[in-house]
Amino acid sequence: MAEVKRVEQYQQQQNPKKSFETPTQPSPRHPLKRITKMEKVVAAVMIALIVSLTFGTLIIRNQVMKVTQDITSLNENVAERQQDINKLQQEKMELTRSDRLKEAAEKAGLTANDENIRNVK
Repeated sequence: MAEVKRVEQYQQQQNPKKSFETPTQPSPRHPLKRITKMEKVVAAVMIALIVSLTFGTLIIRNQVMKVTQDITSLNENVAERQQDINKLQQEKMELTRSDRLKEAAEKAGLTANDENIRNVK
């Protein structure tokens, strides 16, 4: 029996009981040290893409506003020209009235010959 106790004591000394405690890892000093270089590159590329898209959107909006202003000014120009055209056509109609033409011919000493009168449009 004494030998059995000695063998058990020997075995206990050789193989101590392992505790089932989980080893605690020290917290990192910098939280970004866990992030790999590839993840940092991907994040940097995404940030650069967002910034460039933002500036691109602003540039495009600015160009759209300029074009809209140009279109507005051209429409105003067209409206002015249309008014000028209407005034000139009205003046032309007043000057080519048959009564006025007969009056001008009589002042010049011309006589109206109905056979030579034609209506041209």
